[in-house]
Amino acid sequence: MTANIIRLLILAGYLAGLYFLRRYLRENPPRFPGDFVYPCTRTLKAIWYLASMLLGPVAALIWLGGNPVASLPMTYTLMTLPIGILIWGWLWRYGIRISPEDLEDPDSINVFPFVIFFLLLPIIALIATLFLLQDRLPVILPALVFAFAPPAFMLFLIYLWAPRILPLSEKEQETHHKDALKLLASFWTTFSKPDIFVINGEAQTRVKGNAFLGVNPGLIVTEPENAVVLRDGSKILNIIGPGIFFVGYEDYAGANVVHEVLDLQKQFRVEKEVPAITKDGIAVLAPISSMFHIGGARPPGEPGQKWEYHKSAAFKAFAASEVNPEGRTPLEAHLPHSWKDIPMQVAQARLKQLIAHYTLDEIYGAKDPAPPQLLRIRMGKEIREYVSKYVEQPFGIKIFGGGMGNKITPVDPQVTRQRIDSWKATLMRQVTINKGKIGAAYLTQLGRVRSRVLSEILTRLIEQAKQLESLGDGSEKKKALVMLLKIRLMETLDDIARDPAVEPLLPETTLMEIKRRSIHAAEDLGGDA
Repeated sequence: MTANIIRLLILAGYLAGLYFLRRYLRENPPRFPGDFVYPCTRTLKAIWYLASMLLGPVAALIWLGGNPVASLPMTYTLMTLPIGILIWGWLWRYGIRISPEDLEDPDSINVFPFVIFFLLLPIIALIATLFLLQDRLPVILPALVFAFAPPAFMLFLIYLWAPRILPLSEKEQETHHKDALKLLASFWTTFSKPDIFVINGEAQTRVKGNAFLGVNPGLIVTEPENAVVLRDGSKILNIIGPGIFFVGYEDYAGANVVHEVLDLQKQFRVEKEVPAITKDGIAVLAPISSMFHIGGARPPGEPGQKWEYHKSAAFKAFAASEVNPEGRTPLEAHLPHSWKDIPMQVAQARLKQLIAHYTLDEIYGAKDPAPPQLLRIRMGKEIREYVSKYVEQPFGIKIFGGGMGNKITPVDPQVTRQRIDSWKATLMRQVTINKGKIGAAYLTQLGRVRSRVLSEILTRLIEQAKQLESLGDGSEKKKALVMLLKIRLMETLDDIARDPAVEPLLPETTLMEIKRRSIHAAEDLGGDA
């Protein structure tokens, strides 16, 4: 009866311990202390955070009262066998391996006794089980199963769940069970390699660790449009990404420190005011732009595909970074300029060279006759071709657009006013010349009209005179003929003046004057009669 009560109390304590340990570990996860953690200490910390593994052997104490074996060897066996096997495997995989070279290292000698002790624990437990409990194996076997079941079941669950706590796709979860389990185990040691996520083009450390001495593996997660440059001390190791990578072993052995993030997207850079001097010595500000990307970079054609790029081009772009302390504070003077600045630097230098070959009027296209294509367009094309030739092969940067903008302004506003006045004077001179040409054409046309009018008048008068000569030569008759001739002359002039082709060329009073003279001639003819 007493033994059963003890078993129930142990079971209740086991369940309560699981509950409180789960809450404690959830609120106090493993943290990277920053100091070096020896391998044996890493293992003990990992076992501590694996709460049910630590308490699994304790649950086996329920069987103490049901065995004829002494409590001390029974307790020793049930406690050391599961933990010892776990420690042995952990030290072998994540700890240190003792070799003759290691014995020459003072640090190895310091931890060597502890390593030997933990390696001997399962051996001692096995010997104790065989010799002390060989006659009672049917009784002790359930106790051993009870001792191993909790840690074994938890390891199985961790193996299944480890990939699901990482940002892996369903396909990657099926192929990265082992990597995810190793990553989780290294996290429990509190001395893992760092876990780094690239967010908005910036490498952010989510799990702080030691890239050089930490337990493998580390994790690097990039955005779909980013790749990262990895280094090991002073040596560049690799360029990886986009994707999720377990680094520190196998294909990615070494420290794998994220040195730089490379953006694979299309880049657009513009500088609105680049100072330059024209051929006629005028200081101007000109806009320039450039569009480029890393060689071979292509976005995915459909969901599920990765961003493609040429690693050789990416490495050239990374290696093209240069240090220029001009315009920087002493703290920033040593920082390199990114490869993204190179196309604009080359474009600005070429822009200044081209502007120095032309006057301001030539750049504005104010020359007469005007060129078939604006000089600014030709200059932009030449700048783009020059930048492409200069950066594509040496630096692995593909140029696909850019050029020179339209708004080119002198630095001194007075120059702009002078140019406007000069262009105004030129246009006014052209307007005056055009007005003179129009006036000359008007006079020429008017002379032609007058000649035609006089010719028509003379022709009609001659016809009228020939008709009047047939009437006789009496004096009274002559007077009447002259007056009639005057009236006919006025009528002829009136008809000519009303001609639509002639009327716009005559003064406004012409028709009134002809009418007045016609009336006067009619009155004279009536008085004589």
